[in-house]
Amino acid sequence: MSQDSECQTFPIFPLVQPVRAPSIFYGEAGDDPSMWLKEYERIAKFNRWDDTMCLANSYFFLKGTARLWYENNEENLSSWEKFQEQLNIAFGSTELFIKQAERKLKNRAQKTEDVYQSLLIKDISCTSDFTTECQGIEEMNQRRIAKHRFTRFPNVVPVEHP
Repeated sequence: MSQDSECQTFPIFPLVQPVRAPSIFYGEAGDDPSMWLKEYERIAKFNRWDDTMCLANSYFFLKGTARLWYENNEENLSSWEKFQEQLNIAFGSTELFIKQAERKLKNRAQKTEDVYQSLLIKDISCTSDFTTECQGIEEMNQRRIAKHRFTRFPNVVPVEHP
């Protein structure tokens, strides 16, 4: 036998693994974006998608409110990280959002602009209404100041400021 006849060629068939698809995210009440993103990243890893492919493919797995959100914010979703962050903000837990908002409100001090803005919102049609409103604000300020009364220590003489 010649050497040429011993060498046989076999056709090579590449193994193509099927592409997996994540579930659809609708962005409705009760949908958890962090759980969906976790599933999406697992499947993206299996499919060997890099961050660019993750962002590009995400559109096809959004429906309803979530798809509309994507279409309205597409120019702001410049990276996969940004997409994840914005999706969690838009569709994250409302309880968490409410707690964060309450915390911000508790830590917020009223500013002078807020008083002016509250005056602008009110229906003040004449100067007497304006004067009454200003007196009300002044009374509120006096009550706020009067809340924190200081007591004098015994045997201490008060000092007047020049």
